[in-house]
Amino acid sequence: PIKAKRANANANAMVLNKTEDINFCKDALAGVAEWAKAIENIDCNDKDNANANDTSPSPSNEHILPSCNSYRRRFLYQELEHIYGNGDNNDNGNSDSSKFTVETRTPNPNRHWEKLMVILCLTPAQRAAKEHADHLEKVKQYNAKLGFRRMWTALTQSNRPLVVHNGLYDLMFMVHHMHDDLPDTLEEFKIVVGGLFPGGIYDTRMVGGKIFVKDNALEVTSRNLFSDLRLDRVYGVCKSEADAAEKDAAEKEAEAANANASTNSSTKGEEHSSTPSSSSSSS
Repeated sequence: PIKAKRANANANAMVLNKTEDINFCKDALAGVAEWAKAIENIDCNDKDNANANDTSPSPSNEHILPSCNSYRRRFLYQELEHIYGNGDNNDNGNSDSSKFTVETRTPNPNRHWEKLMVILCLTPAQRAAKEHADHLEKVKQYNAKLGFRRMWTALTQSNRPLVVHNGLYDLMFMVHHMHDDLPDTLEEFKIVVGGLFPGGIYDTRMVGGKIFVKDNALEVTSRNLFSDLRLDRVYGVCKSEADAAEKDAAEKEAEAANANASTNSSTKGEEHSSTPSSSSSSS
């Protein structure tokens, strides 16, 4: 790919036509040339070892070009590579002698359209370290974007029941995007989903619509426990029922404790009254 790119470089070279574009890029390249001249005799890896008595300002190992649109950035990339090289491997597999590397940065992730071109002075060791760090960052971003894919894999490999609420469309969406194209019929879809989730799928909306209760044993008809099947309302009913059951259990436990205490007190009283006194025994 590199060889083909270089063979066609001249044929695909950009040419600026507008005066404002030409002047902008000319000034930007002049700024790079001035910076490059200032550091051409400086080892980019040895700035910390510079003469301590030298109080003159040391040029930075990177130069930020003026902000511009993508059209101008493309032209600047072309010209900077032509003038300074790009540090890529050449046709013989050896690294370019250039110590300059050009990259684009996004200072503010919330304004991704605003980008800056930066040219850096790097030694081979620094370039290798930077490429390694850039690779790790790309892997991190890649894994972050695969976040739900990992969750989907964990769900389908767990063999545990999946609980959803009104989740048919959610399942269809996830199967389509995470597994395969949706089948043509509902029966085929059930087979696919059943294979993905052998532990079963439980939809609390469907289950809630089939739960009927009687307020007391004398009633002939029963009522639906959930009059509203929205998730927050279902949760509210479940919470109130659980609280009522807990309160009822506590009351019954207290009644049982009181009954046991009363029984024990009566038993002790009977035992005391049936025991003969010492004076009666002696007479």
